[in-house]
Amino acid sequence: MQEAEEQLKNSIRLLAGAALTVGALSLATPAMAVTWASASSPAYASEDGVAQAAGYGDFTNTGTNARSRSWQKDMKTGGQSVYVATSFSFYYTTCNPNCVTGFNSHGGDETNHTTSGSWSDQSIYWPLASQGEKARGSVKVCEDHTLAGDPCSGTYLPTFDY
Repeated sequence: MQEAEEQLKNSIRLLAGAALTVGALSLATPAMAVTWASASSPAYASEDGVAQAAGYGDFTNTGTNARSRSWQKDMKTGGQSVYVATSFSFYYTTCNPNCVTGFNSHGGDETNHTTSGSWSDQSIYWPLASQGEKARGSVKVCEDHTLAGDPCSGTYLPTFDY
């Protein structure tokens, strides 16, 4: 009888440990941020060889969204406004009628425009695709021109698995 009670206690301990492990796993934090450029080496949008806008940032899984966080500033304070544009793509298989696996565009957005000469911290969020395995941001820093195309930095492609 004593042996059966001991086995029951061990089983309860084992189940309690398993429950704690499952609970801890469900509280796991999303993937670390994938950075693009940096404050000390930012991306520049230039016109005629002169930097007009600077920016850097990261691309993160928040658990329900892909977040494109950026810091941008106007290199000519008070000049034309600057912004960061991000297009969001997710990696999954589509069949119509043939099946293709790859990154599928889901849209994009721009940060608020600023003319500040100080770093402006802004974020754009996009819901994670439920069928996706990876998220990718196509990110660039730009200066807003009213009557001409906006000069932009090169494109960065930060990507994370989820």
